[in-house]
Amino acid sequence: MLLVAVATLAGCKPPDAPSPDPTPKPNPPDTLTFVSQYENWPFGVNACLATRYQGSDTTLVGTAIAKMADAGIRWQRESFEWTVLEPQKGQFNWTPFDRAVNGELKANINVLGLLCYGASWWGAANNHKDMSSLTDTMLAEWSGYVKAVVGRYKNQIHYWEVWNEENFSQFWYPAPNAADYVRLLRASYEAIMSVAPESHILMGGIVGTDTSFVSQVYAAGGASYFDILALHLYPGVAPDIAVYGDTTYPSMLVGQIAGFHDLFPDKPLWVTEIGWTTGVSYVSESQQADYLVRAYVQLLALPEVQKVFWYDFRDDGTGDPYEDNFGLVHRDQVLSSKEDYDACQTLMGILGGATFESNSFGNGIFEYRFSGNQKTIDVVWTTANTPQTVTVGNIAGSSATLTTLTGSSQTVTVQNGQCVVTASQAPVYLIH
Repeated sequence: MLLVAVATLAGCKPPDAPSPDPTPKPNPPDTLTFVSQYENWPFGVNACLATRYQGSDTTLVGTAIAKMADAGIRWQRESFEWTVLEPQKGQFNWTPFDRAVNGELKANINVLGLLCYGASWWGAANNHKDMSSLTDTMLAEWSGYVKAVVGRYKNQIHYWEVWNEENFSQFWYPAPNAADYVRLLRASYEAIMSVAPESHILMGGIVGTDTSFVSQVYAAGGASYFDILALHLYPGVAPDIAVYGDTTYPSMLVGQIAGFHDLFPDKPLWVTEIGWTTGVSYVSESQQADYLVRAYVQLLALPEVQKVFWYDFRDDGTGDPYEDNFGLVHRDQVLSSKEDYDACQTLMGILGGATFESNSFGNGIFEYRFSGNQKTIDVVWTTANTPQTVTVGNIAGSSATLTTLTGSSQTVTVQNGQCVVTASQAPVYLIH
């Protein structure tokens, strides 16, 4: 098993809860439904519009949705945090959630609903992630919250993720407990199936490829209560670092996921968080953009990986330089684009709807071939510090289009079915 060191403080964190609506309505006001034509779209992002865009930031919800749509993002992971949704027992605040869900569906963006954390009045009063005593009463109250959310949005949201990073003590305090998580997962499954039996359920995204924790979940019977495994990957190094002397996989990241899937082959995988931070002493904005493309291309070439959600959409405002700089856009009043936003927009515009065909790798050179929309696309880069000359073969016609990571294009010559390109750490797309 190939392992990668993974560390994260990620997860959608709410601000102070807004005033509740004491009279919850049975269904959202709009009649928009799940966008079925984008059900298989692989590109997603974490934006958490309902919990992270409160107060003066509410005016930015529309801007955020428009920028996501413009980038080709068709999935968004929305956090239905109980503390925000029901800040006082029996009093629901649906407004920010209706605004987010309806706005996203209007923009043809599907929602992955994240059901997470206890209510502020549930369990330990000072820590709604305190799971040290998961009583039957707590489970019954949790089930009521799940039924309320899923029942309200059952026509709009067809995929639900149960909890966030339950194998990490920050989110399952004071220590992870697989048996208790399975109790919560089963209660969630039964609640969801009772109101929306067509739903698909994800096990809460785990930190890294924690095979020990997932094995404990399976041993406790948890596999019966979810359809999809979710992973959170924060390698902290380049996404294509290889294990010395191992030529089986293109990178350690790919080997890590392949090894994980070999142990749990009955479930497809969604990577519901992955990212690199541009905080002090981490990566630059240009490296973040490079890593986004290099990670997406490798992951989407794996048949077991169905979707990848970038973490996150907007830079956070917690005051922690590490946590605050994962975004595709800056934390300003226009949500100005970072370099990884432009790279994301180009990637999704070119590879949206494409199918992986083949790859080759070695000596720091990576070539991935996709096909779609009557085009063939070769994605080429190198991990070397200096540019490398790469000859791409099996090309029909006399010319091709070479597009940079940020979308600039030029026509290049093809001779004898081959095209010579200059590869750098910033991937390029050869389209023919």
